[in-house]
Amino acid sequence: MTTVGDAIKAALDANWAGSGGAKPALYSTEDIGKEWPTDADWIKILGNTYRRKRRRRNDSFVGERYLIDMLVHSMNDANSEERLDTIVTEIYRIVTPTNVTGFHIVDIVDESRAASDDYLHFMATLTVELIIKSTDSAVTPGSGGTGDVTFPADVEVLGDLTVGGSDVIVTGTGQIRSSTTGGNVSIYSTNVWNNGSVLQCNDAGAGFRFLYDGVEIGSLNSVGDLQIDGGLKTDANKSSDIGATGVAWDNVYADDFVNESPFKLIEKPLAAVKAIQHKDGKLDYKTLPDWVRTIGRDHSKDKTHQEEIGEDEEGNPLYETVIDELAPKDIISEKGYSVNRMVILLYQALQEANEKIEALEAKIK
Repeated sequence: MTTVGDAIKAALDANWAGSGGAKPALYSTEDIGKEWPTDADWIKILGNTYRRKRRRRNDSFVGERYLIDMLVHSMNDANSEERLDTIVTEIYRIVTPTNVTGFHIVDIVDESRAASDDYLHFMATLTVELIIKSTDSAVTPGSGGTGDVTFPADVEVLGDLTVGGSDVIVTGTGQIRSSTTGGNVSIYSTNVWNNGSVLQCNDAGAGFRFLYDGVEIGSLNSVGDLQIDGGLKTDANKSSDIGATGVAWDNVYADDFVNESPFKLIEKPLAAVKAIQHKDGKLDYKTLPDWVRTIGRDHSKDKTHQEEIGEDEEGNPLYETVIDELAPKDIISEKGYSVNRMVILLYQALQEANEKIEALEAKIK
């Protein structure tokens, strides 16, 4: 967080131009305490010399007024007074709402000057008025040091809320959400992570857009569809499921399904098919061969190994992370069957039946 004095100091540091001559040494109250700087030319920002009682608006400090004193010093044997005029003129040019982050009113409202008896030390005191604006979170109402600003209730930001160089962290049961009908929560980032927190839309028509380097890769609406303009992949080979027992998808439409399930030779496949029964209008899953039944995994037991899958253009081997087969004790049986494996079973049963048909035809002939 940036204090009010630090905001002025940063503005002077970033915007000092050649017309102001060499940049003086810049100090805030926290930099050197009560001591006088030893530099020939310096500016010291004293902090909050006067502040009116805080006025909360939307549980923020919007509109709070600050009066900050700045001490400006010049010591030059030949032209100290002229040099002070140059420095003060440059301060007037810089100290504006455009340059001082977090304020919509910035104005120098008072100026006084003094000189030493030898006329080598010239000093100016400038009083700056600043009023916090609503659309910036870079300035903390406190003075001195860094730290968090804790708001006791909801904060309504009438404009953009920009967080630079930091994360928006949601803790506990907090959420990042749109509570306005038709409102969107847009995340623009090179990486989008959802690590346990919730992005939630409360109203019909509110939605989320996830963008990668400015390209929309998905659009999730609270009452509509999830549109993926590209491939939807798991983070590792055969490591994730879509749906589960009791929360299965209703209808699945696709142009094609590519079967990567392993092939297994089944002993007496026709007998296995004949053994499949139904009960109460539903398939009796217990009558299915174990190999065909749908299984879940206890992913906490997963172990992986690297398999070589080819070479790159320079002849270096390429590897893929493969999850090892689970031990039987780590397999969770579910109510369902694998369509891929059922096809393999029926394929072998049809082959066995065809062999019997051909044998009978041979006897007839």
